[in-house]
Amino acid sequence: MFSTENLLGVSVKALNTAYTSISNNTFDENISFDSDLILQGSSESLLNDDGLVTGNRNPNPNAIFSGAAVEVDFNGDGKNDKFWRNEQTGETAIWLMDGVNPNAETLRDVDAAWDFAFADFNADNKTDIFWRNKASGENVVWQMDGTNINSQETIQKIDSNWDFSIAEFNGDRKSDILWRNAETGENAAWIMDGKNVVTAAFLPTTDLIWNYDITDFNNDGKTDVFWRNSVTGENAAWFMDGVNANAFAVQELDTSWNPTFGDFNGDSRADILWSNQASGENEVWIMNGTLFNDVLFNEETLDQLSSAWQANTGDFNGDGRTDIFWHNTETGENTAWLMNGGSILTKAFLPSNDLAWEPSFGDYTGNGKTDVFWRNSSTGGTAIWMMDGTIAEGEYLPDIESGWNTF
Repeated sequence: MFSTENLLGVSVKALNTAYTSISNNTFDENISFDSDLILQGSSESLLNDDGLVTGNRNPNPNAIFSGAAVEVDFNGDGKNDKFWRNEQTGETAIWLMDGVNPNAETLRDVDAAWDFAFADFNADNKTDIFWRNKASGENVVWQMDGTNINSQETIQKIDSNWDFSIAEFNGDRKSDILWRNAETGENAAWIMDGKNVVTAAFLPTTDLIWNYDITDFNNDGKTDVFWRNSVTGENAAWFMDGVNANAFAVQELDTSWNPTFGDFNGDSRADILWSNQASGENEVWIMNGTLFNDVLFNEETLDQLSSAWQANTGDFNGDGRTDIFWHNTETGENTAWLMNGGSILTKAFLPSNDLAWEPSFGDYTGNGKTDVFWRNSSTGGTAIWMMDGTIAEGEYLPDIESGWNTF
């Protein structure tokens, strides 16, 4: 629960390690920033003059893939930022990113009973934070302006059995909330305007064996809901229009396949990368409209990898099409696939890392190309790979003690 002192007053605690921890131009052998490896890529690389796209912003116009509720940007400068949370102490902090020069500020303390998600409730293109107390059912919105909490508003309390996801159901670019009851399978939507719940409505109830993801299949600027049955492998989609759900069937796929969503052909409609955790097979489903009550996809088979490879998505060459970053959770190897629909335009190995380094993704330089942020959970180290297609330029950032998690 928020303590009264920390709720009303900004914490003045400093992060325990500061910029003095940066080792200028020195690199730990456990994270490979070897310049030869970074520039060399791989013999598999197919990159040509058309493979890299210049420009300052990712051209994908659909805010579902690039808005402040998805790409964390607290000050609206077009550079993704990092949110830090220490669940042991309750401290929170923000790094406003400018390439390899983060500006760090602490925020208010929030104890571990509170879950959070990123949103943009007022459509100002600056990321806000939605807090939910999983014990008491309390809900709080922080409307952000850089490292300043412009307002902290309590909104309607809801029973703690309800889990939440941030969505955007009516196309006004203001984040909404999807609620799912973890005991009954009930679903509901809140249409939001800032801190105000404009409309609240129940949606159809779904059995608890159905899991969901939020995306936009039809490029109407309104998030849809993809449902997957964890027992049978059945799939379905709700095309959303405010609090109205239009249900469509999606082809069934057995439960060994895991979905990851992106826009691999740049048409602003969500596609699906399927990875088989048993066989290592991979395929892409490219969204191709609807017919009657069915969602249609074009299926393309990709290269097979062992199940140790974990798929992550970004746009590493800034062409508006989702690419795939593969991280091997057993060896620390990394490889990038630049995508063109269901085809791999370019693939290249990147430097390998010690397994203590975990990646997250964002455009930290504002050039429209996804970068890789590395966090060492053992040593507290942080580093960044600034990406240009399959070429990575690595720099260390300040160390932050291992009790802090980054998002």
